[in-house]
Amino acid sequence: MANIKDAITAVNKEFMEAFNTKTASWLAKLYAPEALLLPPGVATISGEENICKFWQGVIDMGICDIDLETVSLDEADATVTEVGQYRLHNETTVADQGKYLVVWKQIEGEWRLYRDIWNSDPQPADASEAPA
Repeated sequence: MANIKDAITAVNKEFMEAFNTKTASWLAKLYAPEALLLPPGVATISGEENICKFWQGVIDMGICDIDLETVSLDEADATVTEVGQYRLHNETTVADQGKYLVVWKQIEGEWRLYRDIWNSDPQPADASEAPA
């Protein structure tokens, strides 16, 4: 499991770097060809082009930074399920934070996001109360 954890940590770092450098096409390439993106309040998204458009839209909304933190990994057959926490930042504040679940699939020796779903945690009424 240590090698899998290291591999997924490396892809998560690449995901954060791609997002933080506003490179939606790079983000989309981190997904498996048959991946499904399941964002809250939006229909299911599939296909590299559509995943790229989704992430470009998020970037265009002014979200400029993402932090991902793995909480747990569970290996089962040819997939790994990751549960984690995320935090999205705009120029001045935490714009959103919550939890995510990613099912990872190994394709040609590389771990790729296969199913990606997340949702927000309740936000404090005063944004200054948001945890750092």
